[in-house]
Amino acid sequence: MTNGPATGTRQLEIRVEDGLDIRILPDRGFDVGQAWWRSKPLAWYDESRDVPPLAVLRDNAWISGFSGGLVTTCGLFHIGRPVHERGLHGTFAHQRAHLVAIGPEGSARARISEADGLGSLLEVERQISTEGGRGRFLLSDVITNRGCQAERVRLLYHVNLLLPGPEMLFLLHGQRLGDPHLERAYQTTALPQPPAGERAEAVLRDHRRMLEIKIAWSGDELPFGHLWRCDTPHGGVLAVEPATAPLPGVPPPAPAPELVLAPGASKTIRLEVECAELRSSESHPLGRVPETGLRSPPPVSLDPD
Repeated sequence: MTNGPATGTRQLEIRVEDGLDIRILPDRGFDVGQAWWRSKPLAWYDESRDVPPLAVLRDNAWISGFSGGLVTTCGLFHIGRPVHERGLHGTFAHQRAHLVAIGPEGSARARISEADGLGSLLEVERQISTEGGRGRFLLSDVITNRGCQAERVRLLYHVNLLLPGPEMLFLLHGQRLGDPHLERAYQTTALPQPPAGERAEAVLRDHRRMLEIKIAWSGDELPFGHLWRCDTPHGGVLAVEPATAPLPGVPPPAPAPELVLAPGASKTIRLEVECAELRSSESHPLGRVPETGLRSPPPVSLDPD
């Protein structure tokens, strides 16, 4: 980039015929920034915060560089509110990727490394793939512990959807998430978990633009989920946040094993986002989808004390 707040940073655009157009940010953790499907923007985005990576990320400094985009990666040694010397949501989204390569048919890959002291080093081999003729992309991370000791990997994908307003329907694991759940998201709430062994899915139906956005992940790879909502001058944002660990201060609905990697061990984690046009049978905001009977715990404010 040669002008604007992001001056000096690399940006990579992938465009495929009748597929998702995405902007990848190699200097910001190889995350996915703005994204469009058939010219429709999918992600909440604040250009004023689209800045070069920050060198110091203590306390809530992370917020000043949070421009949204479709996927912001949090971690890998900390997620959630500041705790002691660790700032909000860690430092991964401010790491510069290296060995960036463009692959065939709308794919790109890179390596991102994050250290924590002399003995701790986590490495991520990330590949992002899109498909022509289909509004879909797949993010695949292979996380390897290159350090000298076992590490608890705290990874959270902050998927930032542009909130369309009242004409929407939010589905979780195939059931409608009612207004009380969405109101609790203003303070961040834990998402109900899918039945054991099933794939997790969160779906936003935008009835004004006749657009459906589906986020899918494996409950075994990302056993924790959170929902965050905020109103901003740049529109509302609804963030779906699958994670390998619970957020501090936000108890999950049920216990689940966290990801711990021994030295030299690796783990593959995948995230899928897919868009489609709403069919006429799905055009009513309430549709015929029953409200979820799944229960989530009460919210806990993440405002720093």
